[in-house]
Amino acid sequence: MGEGDRLEAKIEAQLREWAAELESLKAKADKTTAEARKEYYEHVDELREEIEAKLRTWSKALEASRAKAESAEAAAKTLVERLHGAIQTQLRELRPLIEDLRGRAEQAEKEAKRLAKEWRDAWPPSRRIEGGRGEGVGRAQDRTGQCDHQVPGAVVARTGP
Repeated sequence: MGEGDRLEAKIEAQLREWAAELESLKAKADKTTAEARKEYYEHVDELREEIEAKLRTWSKALEASRAKAESAEAAAKTLVERLHGAIQTQLRELRPLIEDLRGRAEQAEKEAKRLAKEWRDAWPPSRRIEGGRGEGVGRAQDRTGQCDHQVPGAVVARTGP
């Protein structure tokens, strides 16, 4: 064999070696990629399961909260209805008392007016205070014209000298 054939065989052997090495590296890369893909999808599945578990937990908690809220709402509604009923009952029971008090107040006012008239009429004319509200301050005087005391809103009737 000649030098050219040996060189060619050497180059061919080197190329085959590199081809085998390339195939080995490709297989190694494919294996690493497959492992990475597998780990990635396993991790994604774990995360999905974790998220679904949390969603189930939150869903249960939310349902429990809704149930409590509905229960509390129903209890509050019942309480308000009972309270309204109790207030209405108390008002029905107190209405006659209120009406009685109103009647008594009207009678007391009439009686006070009657007593005030009797009192005014019972005073001697020389000491009687005449006039009404808004007429200034007058002074009650006795028969001699001496001032007894001030009476707001009164004008004193003068009798005598």
